[in-house]
Amino acid sequence: MYHGLSIPTIMTVSSPRRSRLRQHRDLREEEAFLIRHYAGTVCYETGQFLEKNSDTLHNSLEFLVEQSSVGFIRNLFETNHAQRSASEKRSSGSRLQAASVGGKFRKQLSVLLEKLRNTGTHFVRCVKPNSSMSPQICDGAAILSQLKCAGMASVLKLMQKGFPSRTSFADLYLLYQRQLPPDLARLDPRLFCKCLFRALGLNNIDYKFGQTKVFFRPGKFAEFDQMLRQDPENMRILIEKWLGRSPGVLSSSYGFRVIYAGTSLGNSSNHESNKEM
Repeated sequence: MYHGLSIPTIMTVSSPRRSRLRQHRDLREEEAFLIRHYAGTVCYETGQFLEKNSDTLHNSLEFLVEQSSVGFIRNLFETNHAQRSASEKRSSGSRLQAASVGGKFRKQLSVLLEKLRNTGTHFVRCVKPNSSMSPQICDGAAILSQLKCAGMASVLKLMQKGFPSRTSFADLYLLYQRQLPPDLARLDPRLFCKCLFRALGLNNIDYKFGQTKVFFRPGKFAEFDQMLRQDPENMRILIEKWLGRSPGVLSSSYGFRVIYAGTSLGNSSNHESNKEM
């Protein structure tokens, strides 16, 4: 019944008969189903599934709590009532839908995803230190298992081999141009970044240049930023000395622009003359 029902790259739904655990294999297909994903297999029993998914309260209980003498509790239910009324207005014209745990979860997940889209990649991963929930006791095996199931171990390995931090040449240019010598600040953003990194003596193993961005190995962008901000005057002197030892950098960069422009104009004029012929 469930075998073969899959959502690519996310999960697979299958029959409990295919479970490795005996207690799952004893369940019939109409009594449970399995969801398999990268962190493991989870068995869901269908008994009282609809009842557990219901998020509605009896009208008399809701009315009683709304009349509570505790202001905090009363305000909570007033907020829920306002949200429910707004939801009913939005869904007017469609069939009446009862509140459910799944529906609430989907709404909360949508809000979370919208926040994540509008933020950076900073996050906090929470794990349980031990199964007994006791303070100041860390079960290393349990913590490692949670991190592996959350995919953190794979992410960290990938970060060590790659360049997780990235920023555009234009952003770096706007961030540091005022702190640096005018000769360097007059360069275009890409050449500005290349000269800046060479002047500071950065190891080219720690960064790579793309078409519009520079990529850093883990922790290297923070070191670079701290280097510039810790003693900006000394950095300015260091860069000026490097520019003095490398006078061809600035002249060649402007010469390249002139040559490139001349070549483009030459090609353009040749093309026009060919058209006339």
